[in-house]
Amino acid sequence: MTDKKISCSICNKLYSSNSSLSNHNRITHGIRKYGIEKKYECRFCKKEYVFSQSRWKHEKTCKSKENDKKSLQETIEKIKEENEKLLKETIEKIKEENEKSLQEILNTFNAVNKILMDRINKQ
Repeated sequence: MTDKKISCSICNKLYSSNSSLSNHNRITHGIRKYGIEKKYECRFCKKEYVFSQSRWKHEKTCKSKENDKKSLQETIEKIKEENEKLLKETIEKIKEENEKSLQEILNTFNAVNKILMDRINKQ
């Protein structure tokens, strides 16, 4: 039995097999087997794949996709509720402002009317 050890070219740790060294490189140094980078990312959970077909197959059943749909629906409902609340508040403010404006107009009209009536009565 030989104690042949394989050394990591980056940190010089010793391993008893190529698979152990490969696992070490992948986990510790982020080096993928055969230098292939994972460049296809799931749109929902950000998991990475070497092949686009693998990503596509994963995305069809990705649980995060359902969570995204639910989250999106919840967000839409919240936005609708906030918009309705803002609309009601805005309508109330406009009503209050209109009532104030109408009251000012009515007061002005009454004052002008009184002045005119006083002039008529003096004649």
